[in-house]
Amino acid sequence: KFDYQRVEVMGNWFSSEGAHGVGASGEKDGGKRAPSSSSSTELNDNPNKRAKASLETSSSSKQTVISSITDADVFITEYVSKELPGFSCILKQRYSDFHVNEINLAGEVIELQHAKIPKVEEDITNATQLPFDEGLMDKFSGYMSREDVDKLSALCSPQQQDEPEIVIVPASVDRAERELLHRTIKDVFPYLFSTTLRNMEDVSEDDDQSNNLLSTNAPSSYSIKVMRMTHGVIKFKGSKKRNRNKPPPFCHFTLVKENIDTNFGVKLLCRYIKCKPRDISYAGTKDKRGVTTQRMCIKHTRGSSLESLNSRLRGIVMGDFEDADDCLRLGDLSGNRFKIVLRACHAKQDLIKKAMDSLSTHGFINYFGMQRFGVCSVSTHQVGLAILKKQYKEAVFLLLTPGTGLDSRVDEAHKLYHETGDARRAFVMTPRKFQTQRTILGVLQDDATAFVTALQALPKNQRMMYMHAYQSVVFNKVVSMRCKKFGLKVLEGDVVYKKDIDMTSMGRQEKQENIEFVTQDSMAQYSIEDVLMPIPGAYSTYPKNEVKEFYETVLSESDLSTSTFPEQSLECFMNGNYRHLIVKPKNVSWFLTSYDKPEETLLQSPTDRLRGLAPPEVRTDGLHRALVVAFDLPSSCYATMALREIMKTPTDKAFQAAQN
Repeated sequence: KFDYQRVEVMGNWFSSEGAHGVGASGEKDGGKRAPSSSSSTELNDNPNKRAKASLETSSSSKQTVISSITDADVFITEYVSKELPGFSCILKQRYSDFHVNEINLAGEVIELQHAKIPKVEEDITNATQLPFDEGLMDKFSGYMSREDVDKLSALCSPQQQDEPEIVIVPASVDRAERELLHRTIKDVFPYLFSTTLRNMEDVSEDDDQSNNLLSTNAPSSYSIKVMRMTHGVIKFKGSKKRNRNKPPPFCHFTLVKENIDTNFGVKLLCRYIKCKPRDISYAGTKDKRGVTTQRMCIKHTRGSSLESLNSRLRGIVMGDFEDADDCLRLGDLSGNRFKIVLRACHAKQDLIKKAMDSLSTHGFINYFGMQRFGVCSVSTHQVGLAILKKQYKEAVFLLLTPGTGLDSRVDEAHKLYHETGDARRAFVMTPRKFQTQRTILGVLQDDATAFVTALQALPKNQRMMYMHAYQSVVFNKVVSMRCKKFGLKVLEGDVVYKKDIDMTSMGRQEKQENIEFVTQDSMAQYSIEDVLMPIPGAYSTYPKNEVKEFYETVLSESDLSTSTFPEQSLECFMNGNYRHLIVKPKNVSWFLTSYDKPEETLLQSPTDRLRGLAPPEVRTDGLHRALVVAFDLPSSCYATMALREIMKTPTDKAFQAAQN
């Protein structure tokens, strides 16, 4: 049962003091989070025992509302250019203010070039001239008359009738000879389809007899019916479909989505194409709130099937279809190109120039951004820690925590489940769009203790996301501890990649084989941009200096260590990886423009470009001013962390909503 007076989920993630309205400073604030506190950024606080949020309890409804997490909650606290002042802007006031274009492994920025399907040779219609091999005509000698062979040749010519013509030729009573004749027809006329008839009884009564070219020599016992293919699929009455023109193994295509989550977009395509999510792959996930362009790949599906959906799907456009023998895998990208509008910018131009020059020259701290941890105080990293420690019941309870404020119906359903344990009724109360909660409750309504099964019912990439979030919060905290104590300098014993090796397309194992440690002699060869910080995992290599002790300290707060980090949980492997401490964006550019109304579009969308519409003009006479920035980042880097470096403002949802 969920106790609102003392919320104790996994080692006091919410303290009893927080439940009674004590803010981070320790003083009563009426249930509201203190806007700023030095203790809220204290790095030595235990993330599993801190009061994650204060709870607001209404005296009338007794409904508990848990505030969202902040940057300090996931240890995003330090800056590279501390000496520069910041300035406030509104980020993502409109989703069209945030554009992301994937950069492939060849370094090319992905742009939607056209949304029409190119004509392919395999698309067959009645008006298509079907190719055949005249050099193999002699193979029919002894099996078919020259007259019948000519009729088959005529069948390959473009047809005028809506219904395809049929040629019926005599066949031997010997089954082996009939099979040989079928194979010969297939070899010489690859786009004709043949089937055996016995006593003519299999000829459809609905066939137009005027279109049937019956051989005068056809015997009454066995014959062969031959007809041309149409659209790659032949239908016979009473028989199954046969697809002789199989689609290629994979179809690569460019997908543009607007204000749609990547996973939701994949599910939407699966619903229309009638395939499974595992049949669609992509190099990386993209932000929901934005206009994103990326390459995707689907199994055994033609581009024509996808192109036809453009008129039916809202917020998704597909094009640039290309057949391929290889699939697209996660990580098959070198980075992303960002174009971002920051509205209501009142900073002076010289300050903006200094901030942008610093970003280009010195870069930013490569934190995992707030998107990694969700928007509620029950962060994804808390769920991930519970799964890693095999505390599956606690993980389920965290995912079903009441009072998240996402939706009143969800809060009521979660509250009912915690108070009564009635998963069936809670399932009915939960809206369909909350798939995670409905999936878990759907399992629990059949077996109230099937917590492992409930979590396994979630997609594997979602389970991995929770555990990766815990790895990310450990990374963020250790990075902040390092920057606070040592600043931005290379330390002896730091982990780096070997010099002059391109790591862009290398996998985890190859990267592991190409790491080395900074020594006293080699320290001059490396800069802070070369320093790698391990993402904790079963096979991660840690620095040979005090930074490793930081990892041990942070992990020990969760009863883990660098040597005992779980290798896998719920069929997800946590091998670990490496991430640069500092990242410098490439191709940085910016300009100022102005606008009158908040709903004005300031960036040209890919679809508007295809329609030939002119891009928005740069103005100086508007009522409001906006800063438009563009830069390239390596994969897995967060643009919001780069913007945080220049603006010096929080990036959490609550702050941005207040600014908007």
